[in-house]
Amino acid sequence: MRIACSGVVRHLPGTRVTAKLHTDLMNLPESGCTYGFTAITEPGSRYQLEHVASRAEKTETGYVLSGTKSLVIDAPLADIILVPARTSGDTQDVDGISLSCVETQAAGVSLTECRTIDDGYAAGIQFADVLVPETSLIGEKGEGLRLVKAGVDMATLAVCAEAVGIMQAVIETTAEYLQTRQQFGQPLSRFQAMQHRMADMYVAMKRVESITRVAALEFNSDDLLHRQTLLSGAKIRAGRDGRYVGEQGVQLHGGIGVTDESIISHYLKRLAAIDALFGNGQFHSGQYGDGSD
Repeated sequence: MRIACSGVVRHLPGTRVTAKLHTDLMNLPESGCTYGFTAITEPGSRYQLEHVASRAEKTETGYVLSGTKSLVIDAPLADIILVPARTSGDTQDVDGISLSCVETQAAGVSLTECRTIDDGYAAGIQFADVLVPETSLIGEKGEGLRLVKAGVDMATLAVCAEAVGIMQAVIETTAEYLQTRQQFGQPLSRFQAMQHRMADMYVAMKRVESITRVAALEFNSDDLLHRQTLLSGAKIRAGRDGRYVGEQGVQLHGGIGVTDESIISHYLKRLAAIDALFGNGQFHSGQYGDGSD
């Protein structure tokens, strides 16, 4: 999620944001502060970034923020959260969403912490009449959705690349296990059925790697639909093939593969989490067409 925040910061030049705020955001990692981006999900939003019911009401000195965000990754570790909220319009409107920078220790901010399937941290966040200074507004009022989408697109590409790396690790770890585990007087790697399954895992990994490379090459394309289609195709394949490779790796390890002591179980958990991040396969198939082929 920090990568998504970096995606927003990257698109700040040329937008309405104070020089100090821009500098502060850019220098957060060096200053020791951490930040999670962004509070993009709300109850019932189902990956729809424009589904924003939280509201920021204008005051003389800034805004009063109220609303609920769900499952904000890394929020318990964060000092700052970037929060989209409505300054105008209804819940599903594309326009009227503004983005602001909110400290997690600010008055009126409360977190309900939880752990994720991959042993990460997340939290639901309640904003109860939180005072947000005018200088904390990021970008133009009512145009925050563009920045949010830019950050989420970058994060989507990043987790697809992460999935490729994890799939490679699963294949390498499983291959080493099959070469050392003995059965019927010979290594498991000598059995043709095992070789076939390893080959299928390798093909699945290369499939995700290929479409992710193409999506990365076209990431700055002016053709928004083309870029989104490639990103969705990569995300669909990363989710489906990633889980397939992870599950095969666990099964080929046998009982040890489901224990916390085995790294292979943690690979599968992370691949399952990646499948759900920034839209699962069903969501991306419905948005931009089935990219599974």
